Amino acid sequence: MGVTLEELGIGRLFQNVRDAIIVADARTEMIVAWNACASSIFGYSEEEAKEVHLHELVPQNLRSAHRTGIAHYQETGGGNLIDSGTAVELVGLHKDGSEVPIELTLTAIPEPNSEGHRYALAIIRDVTERRAAQETALKLRDAQVRQQQALELNDTIVQGLAVAKMALESGHSEKGLEAVTETLKRVKQLVAGLLSDLSEGGWEDGSLVRGSAATVTEETPN
Repeated sequence: MGVTLEELGIGRLFQNVRDAIIVADARTEMIVAWNACASSIFGYSEEEAKEVHLHELVPQNLRSAHRTGIAHYQETGGGNLIDSGTAVELVGLHKDGSEVPIELTLTAIPEPNSEGHRYALAIIRDVTERRAAQETALKLRDAQVRQQQALELNDTIVQGLAVAKMALESGHSEKGLEAVTETLKRVKQLVAGLLSDLSEGGWEDGSLVRGSAATVTEETPN
């Protein structure tokens, strides 16, 4: 049995709304209202969407939780997400099978229809660009940290060797050896910190390859 937006008490949906607006029957999971932005995010035309079950917009690994939640809402009229009043970041499933990062807000439509079916309204925003911007910012921050660490390593080596050179040139071999030893100790600490940061950043074992001594020798000028 069809239902109009006016019957659901939410009025007319304007097609130029920038967020996706979807209304679905909680019992059957059939979509009864779908705007242009929903088509843009999920790839279905309005006609196609009204032949699609709501769970078809949900990736396989989330469908069990989705079905449990929507069944609970149909039974009780409430639920953790639908009563929260807050937006959550999830992943939606496009018509072509690709996953789309989305921000979802669910709102209950208070009264069931004459057949006892409850309806829910979803407001969905595509956050692909926001996610990309966040990832870019993280990469930039990591690059700045790496640059700072590289500068610190470079300064430690240059300054340590400079002290050792001056000590040796003035005939203080013990002080020169001490400077070299302290420099090596500090360099070892800095390198250990760099390798630890790389490991935490998702580098896999074997992803860093040290050149062989022969290669280094061949590339070293006479």
